[in-house]
Amino acid sequence: MKLLCISKLSFLVICIITLSTSCKSVVTEFDCGEVETEILDMFSRVGSYSSSFSNNPSTNYEEAAIAIYIENIAILTETETSCFSFTSIPKVLIDIGIISSATVTSNNTAYMAGDELNGLFKLHTRNQEWTISDFINAHQNDPTLFHLENDEIVFQLTDQPDIAVNQSFSVIFTFDSQKVITIEVPVFEVSD
Repeated sequence: MKLLCISKLSFLVICIITLSTSCKSVVTEFDCGEVETEILDMFSRVGSYSSSFSNNPSTNYEEAAIAIYIENIAILTETETSCFSFTSIPKVLIDIGIISSATVTSNNTAYMAGDELNGLFKLHTRNQEWTISDFINAHQNDPTLFHLENDEIVFQLTDQPDIAVNQSFSVIFTFDSQKVITIEVPVFEVSD
């Protein structure tokens, strides 16, 4: 009788273990490999920058900054629905334009509303400083410099303006797919 009880108990334990392990769902991570991606939306914030961006605005030209963030991307390559990882092949920047809504005067030169102001700004990303044209060239060689949601680039004036700046700006990104994204910066203030 004792042997029969031990045998039944062993059978019951084996059944419970078998049921519990067979009922677990199996999650398999699937790497989709290389997929094309595209930036859909970006947004801006005005604040300050020294070694990182802060939402606390400053009017000092050495600190005042405009940060641009990627808000949303799209995967263009058809992938499996169970794709948990992939290697992004982003669209490449071919131009960035910074346009002011009013006159900006720097180094005794007046830039009228609608003029491109790229030469007046430097760009920061991933703890590196660039001219805008150097960043565009670097992005063409490595598009992963700025391509995923929450990636950030920060613009700052290179020199103190001759007359205080208090106006809106547009930052225009043009990609090799001919997609153009315009970000409106409502008010950027820098003292003279």
